[in-house]
Amino acid sequence: MYNWSVQNQINALVDALRPYSDQIHTAYWNSLHGFAEQMSHLLTAMGYPPVA
Repeated sequence: MYNWSVQNQINALVDALRPYSDQIHTAYWNSLHGFAEQMSHLLTAMGYPPVA
């Protein structure tokens, strides 16, 4: 019923990434902010008013 080998592999991957969690967190928020800023510029260029 459960595929323990896949769950163990996922657990190993998460454990391997744990030391880099601060870097991953920073990269995630930087990319999210960049995407939101690009979409804001695009919508403003299309004529939608900017949102403060």
